[in-house]
Amino acid sequence: MAGGRAACRALALTLACAAAPVAAQQGGAPATGPAPETAPAQGQTPPQMPFLIVDQDALFLRSAFGQRIRADVAARMDALAAENRRIESELVAEEQDLTKRRETMPADQFRKLADAFDRKVTATRSAQDAKSLAIERAGEEAQQAFFGQAGRILSALMRERGAVAILDGRTVLLATDAVDVTAAAVARIDAELGEGQGLAVTDGAGGAAPQDSAPQPDGPQDGSVPAPDPAPAAGSDGGEAPKP
Repeated sequence: MAGGRAACRALALTLACAAAPVAAQQGGAPATGPAPETAPAQGQTPPQMPFLIVDQDALFLRSAFGQRIRADVAARMDALAAENRRIESELVAEEQDLTKRRETMPADQFRKLADAFDRKVTATRSAQDAKSLAIERAGEEAQQAFFGQAGRILSALMRERGAVAILDGRTVLLATDAVDVTAAAVARIDAELGEGQGLAVTDGAGGAAPQDSAPQPDGPQDGSVPAPDPAPAAGSDGGEAPKP
């Protein structure tokens, strides 16, 4: 998703800010190569690493929160595709009926009906396209909400491991498995966020959207994707459904 790029940049900024106290505590001591990491025993302090890496795509794709968002978007798109097919079938039937009536009515009357039908086709196409874009935009907003919550959890992991930075694994040429905390991060996200129901989407200025108000146009409040509005019936002044 296009919004995922912006979310990743925001996540990197969050982690960079959180790294400053850790760097100060280490007093600028030169970093040494990380030793192979083994799973810490219960109650044991995790191994300290100066740098960690994480696969941001895997965070979203493998976590329960990210999977719920993807399933929600897919379900809304499937529902919209079914609605498009229904509207298309109704418009085809209406067009065929209009064609049959052409031979029994004056040309000027037929032209008025044909023009009205064309306007409905155009209006419906625009309405259905807008619904598709709205679902995509809501999915991007939900993904941004996910990375906003994940940034807080990754910051905690970074402090626990004594690291000064978390790098995107896609930009790292070579590293030992010991510094990859993707699996640990996914487990922590699942434990703390679950599927993300009830979590607020930020309003774009760093604050949470009001919980006692209606959802804002730029995204839902709980990371979910809204269902498309019902399309105009074939007999109304709507328009054509784009072919799925």
